[in-house]
Amino acid sequence: MVTFDPLDPSRVLTSRWVADPPLVTTPMLVVSVCGFPFVVLPWFVMVRRRRLLRARARIMAE
Repeated sequence: MVTFDPLDPSRVLTSRWVADPPLVTTPMLVVSVCGFPFVVLPWFVMVRRRRLLRARARIMAE
């Protein structure tokens, strides 16, 4: 059994998809895995750099 998209009748949706959509699709998974380093690594580098700069300032003050 199929269901037609009401906004685009040429597009067909399976009834399983309409009744129980998947939690994670392949494009969502790929974007999440590839995007993770672009979010986490800059944050990690920023935190590390701040710690190093504070330590350097403390050493220079002594």
